[in-house]
Amino acid sequence: MLYFVVWLGHIAAVAARFDLAHTQYGTSPPVYPAPYTTGAGGWEEALEAAKDFVGQLTLAEKAGMVTGREHSVAG
Repeated sequence: MLYFVVWLGHIAAVAARFDLAHTQYGTSPPVYPAPYTTGAGGWEEALEAAKDFVGQLTLAEKAGMVTGREHSVAG
């Protein structure tokens, strides 16, 4: 039991050292629509490969990539 209490104290001390304020996230203004990617800077080949890959996906597969879940029921 003592070990567990010491462990919890250590975790609390480590967590207190980090600034976990969520205000640091999302402070940049959103840009809608997203800027168009041109592939400039040597990325032309990678951009074409990505376009080919995404072009082969179904709508459900594309939705799964951005939502992160396959089924309609989460949890």
